[in-house]
Amino acid sequence: MRYVHGGWQSLVDAVQACAVGAGVEIMQGVRAASVEHAGMVRGVLLADGRRLPASAVVTAVDPRGLASLVPAGR
Repeated sequence: MRYVHGGWQSLVDAVQACAVGAGVEIMQGVRAASVEHAGMVRGVLLADGRRLPASAVVTAVDPRGLASLVPAGR
């Protein structure tokens, strides 16, 4: 078994720092209702009705959860 020097959290912290440094906004405690797309990502519709324009989306959900955010044929 292999371990990351400094623990796995150090890897997560480094990725987050790089993302924030590149202008990424990380939102916690916010539920996504769907990912808007038309051949490519256009935005994310949040459960509270807000729409966030985006050209890329990173998710941390299982395949079934992702399928519910990006239904086929939409």
